[in-house]
Amino acid sequence: MAIPVGYVHGVIEVKSAFNKKAVKKTVEQLTKLKPLLAYTEPANHPIKLYLPPNFFFATVFYELRKKDEMDFAALDELIEAAAMRGFYGGYILRGETIEKYYSGKLILLRESQERVRDNQSLLFYAHSKSYKVADGTFRKIQLNYAESYFSEFAFDIIALLKGTYNPNVLFSMYGMGSTQWENGSAVDIRYFKPEDVKKFDEETAKFFRK
Repeated sequence: MAIPVGYVHGVIEVKSAFNKKAVKKTVEQLTKLKPLLAYTEPANHPIKLYLPPNFFFATVFYELRKKDEMDFAALDELIEAAAMRGFYGGYILRGETIEKYYSGKLILLRESQERVRDNQSLLFYAHSKSYKVADGTFRKIQLNYAESYFSEFAFDIIALLKGTYNPNVLFSMYGMGSTQWENGSAVDIRYFKPEDVKKFDEETAKFFRK
């Protein structure tokens, strides 16, 4: 039995791996919602034909594999979905690096001017190409990583379902922090090539043990 459209407050499209092919299929599914997003009805409208004003949709991917780290076109594929009403962004459960507790967040950025992107790896930090909107500003998708994104994503979804979500607000301090903080570091440091740093540290320690 189909759910009446007025009761649908969110859609989360889930795929296994983050790459251009998977993102393209994700967007193809999400764009099927366009006819239901074309209009917002008054709260007292007796018959609901469109998705409610606080409707949201998000993308979730289980992993980003090392072989796909240079597939920057995957971010560009999300742009069509980002232009639709209710786009939240997305989440990548894990990237294939030695930083096993980090997860990725796909964030819609708003900027006053178009900036040149300087992508080096999807497993570190990257942007999609920008697109211009009617008010003259620019939008793009940013992919970033943090240990706290797992809990942050969960609390964002709760806020979205309650209709209280604000992209500039942190909705809970539960799960904030990182392993480095717990180990006494004042900052959370990530490296572009963590495998090389690990190798350097091991060789340095081996040298001083001689």
